[in-house]
Amino acid sequence: LRERLGSARDGLRYREFLREQRDGTSLQRKLASKPRRSQDVYESLRAQLKCLGSSSTLRMEDVHREMAELEQQAVEAVPEQERGRLDLLLSEVAEARRRSVLFFRPLFCTGVSNKTGYGLEKLRSVFSEAVENRELFPEIGTALPLSYGMLMHFAEGGRDAGEHLTGWERAVIKHVEERRGGTEPLRKVCAEPVVTLEDLRKAAARCDMEEGEINSAVRFLHTAGSVLLHAHTPDDAGGKTVERVFLRPQWIVDAVKFVVREAREEDVNEELREMDREIRKGGVYGDALDDLLQRGELSESFLRQCLWGIPTHKSGAAEGKRKFPDKTHDALLEVLQDFGLLRKC
Repeated sequence: LRERLGSARDGLRYREFLREQRDGTSLQRKLASKPRRSQDVYESLRAQLKCLGSSSTLRMEDVHREMAELEQQAVEAVPEQERGRLDLLLSEVAEARRRSVLFFRPLFCTGVSNKTGYGLEKLRSVFSEAVENRELFPEIGTALPLSYGMLMHFAEGGRDAGEHLTGWERAVIKHVEERRGGTEPLRKVCAEPVVTLEDLRKAAARCDMEEGEINSAVRFLHTAGSVLLHAHTPDDAGGKTVERVFLRPQWIVDAVKFVVREAREEDVNEELREMDREIRKGGVYGDALDDLLQRGELSESFLRQCLWGIPTHKSGAAEGKRKFPDKTHDALLEVLQDFGLLRKC
């Protein structure tokens, strides 16, 4: 299980817990002096923890589903008089599974300096080794349909052929050029920072991509970190879940940095200082900025009008245009709330 969850960035404490189970230290004490029937149940728990480690490609949700099924079987099989000891073991397993979602597994630890450059060479070396690790990144080296690459190509804004492109990138660009007349709907949708999955399906269908193909492509790119597939259930939508695809995850990070930030002027970059000056110059939201910096509180109007309303692109084809158009604010709010970065008071 530890090996399988390694590809899903399991938590350090979960890894330690599973190592303990693998070595048999904690479970052996719990399994001692059990009657035969219960012994089988507890042995099954231990065996499941060990045998789940036979593959490193199992998704996290599959692990949790299998463990939940096993826990339910254990509850049904163990006599009532032994329920207390079983609950103790199951609570440890449940806590470990919860922590596997909350905590990431550190791959390495090193010190770097953005002023002197200390440690950067070591950091590059470690990253180079990490990306070649198939257990950490099982997608590396996987053969992909060119349609997947086409979607990624459009999400990245498109790249012209050049000497620094890989063979795969050249093949994708050629594939796009050969279908230029039929890819405009998908290209147009992918130019947006965030779209609903339904809109993406419709655009892909006009490019002769089947629904199953676009679903597989989006989920693969989500796993690879190229896009973010986010499902949100609005409070006022009768429980209907809305799936959105953030085609450039860095765009979310850019939005967050205007909200979650340092308070002191000397601790932020020039872009934030410039925004602060503009807010205070206007006068209307000066107090709202102080509330954010001093107490971590902000109104939705301040967020929409200033924090996400002022920043603009400083260069490139989008120079002068707003980074966060009004139509994207609801999607950003949903993500920040679901990720626990914003909370309604």
